[in-house]
Amino acid sequence: MRQQKRYYLAALLFFSSGLLGGCGDDEQLPPGTAVQITTGDRKFTVTELRDDADVCIWFDENHLDIPVSIQVVNGQGSPIGEAELTLYVDWSGNTYPGREALKLYEDRNGNGVVDDPAELVSGSNDEIFVTRTRRYSGDKLMLLRVNLSCEWRGVVYAIAGGYSASMEIEVQADNEEQPGG
Repeated sequence: MRQQKRYYLAALLFFSSGLLGGCGDDEQLPPGTAVQITTGDRKFTVTELRDDADVCIWFDENHLDIPVSIQVVNGQGSPIGEAELTLYVDWSGNTYPGREALKLYEDRNGNGVVDDPAELVSGSNDEIFVTRTRRYSGDKLMLLRVNLSCEWRGVVYAIAGGYSASMEIEVQADNEEQPGG
């Protein structure tokens, strides 16, 4: 009887430690995990409109919305569902236009259209956005709004556990004089 109690106590302690171990804030991902941003780096060339002081004129409505798919996979390329994913946008310090040139949206209603400002999760004054990948596909679809008024550079960062990926966005000006202009 005494040995049976030890067995039950050992099983209870083992089971309890397993439950408590799963409750921590630090999510363990398997070695070889990768975060992938399948949209990849994007580069745009625009013709800037300039005022009399030769300063670029900013138009908030001059933007392009890009779907961005972020996936967390294990070393064999299989998706990791419900992985915690941290997302945010940042600008290259010397190119920051002082306006929200890059905005990240979570398509909460799944219609593929930005619902501004309700779905905005990361802009110039927003906190870092924390979400989870979908259960079976291991991905998260976001919408990225890129302003095409003036020249600037920025980056979208995605982090899961100790693994990360980034996507560079660059808008460069091509203000060469047009023939006959």
